[in-house]
Amino acid sequence: MGWKPSDWPDSSLIFDLEMIAVTHVTMRDPSGNQIVPEPAALPDAAGPPRSAETTPAGLRYIYLAHGVSHERPKAEQRVALTGTGYVIEGIEVKQLESPIKTATTLSRAPGNLGEVLSRLSAGDQVRIWLSKGQAKSILPAAGSREAILDLAVAF
Repeated sequence: MGWKPSDWPDSSLIFDLEMIAVTHVTMRDPSGNQIVPEPAALPDAAGPPRSAETTPAGLRYIYLAHGVSHERPKAEQRVALTGTGYVIEGIEVKQLESPIKTATTLSRAPGNLGEVLSRLSAGDQVRIWLSKGQAKSILPAAGSREAILDLAVAF
């Protein structure tokens, strides 16, 4: 069994742990090189599915994964964003930027991105389809092309 203090209970100890939030995770391969995770399914050039949620400004998005929290960010709370940008060129979806790492608040988010961020919880991952006009203000590297933005949020 091994050593234990003389006043240690003679029974099993059980620890009940609850994860509150994950704010940053860096995955590494066996050699120690950083791994940037790829989304489970590549974006679809045909646009969002019918089940996609829509914000008042018309941003369409779906959840790729749900976080463990149900708490929503406050208007001036810092929201860390990690993601990948894609552009749509005909039937092709081309990766534009990866990884995108930035932070904003709901009130300072570009375009109408704050409308999506206000609905998310820490750890949520979403895919957002952007029209040409929306893409220009949210993902400037997309230029005048339609775009898709995969985002993970932490706050």
